[in-house]
Amino acid sequence: MIQNYFIDITLKRPVETDNHVGGVTTTYTPLGTVKGLLERLSPREAYIAQKLGNPEEFVFMTESSAPQTGDIVISGSNSAQLSSSVLIGNQQSGCMKTIRQWNARRHTEEA
Repeated sequence: MIQNYFIDITLKRPVETDNHVGGVTTTYTPLGTVKGLLERLSPREAYIAQKLGNPEEFVFMTESSAPQTGDIVISGSNSAQLSSSVLIGNQQSGCMKTIRQWNARRHTEEA
């Protein structure tokens, strides 16, 4: 079962606030941890992603309903922003029916 490979993943949500000079400032609010898996795409998937202009692509899987598109997920030295709509497992697929999955792009927080 894929869930056997899930580890603690830190979850943050970006919050934009007015910077009072015509723009916005983004801060990241920690939401805690969820059990999940943040993995790089396979070589074939990475090649396709690169051709589409997205060279740093990951996949994130969890059973938690907390993450949302746009959130930041952190696992070890990898930090990625959920960039797709959520894909929810097929209800007839046994152990995969509770899995939620997103594509994610490498993320670096600005100081």
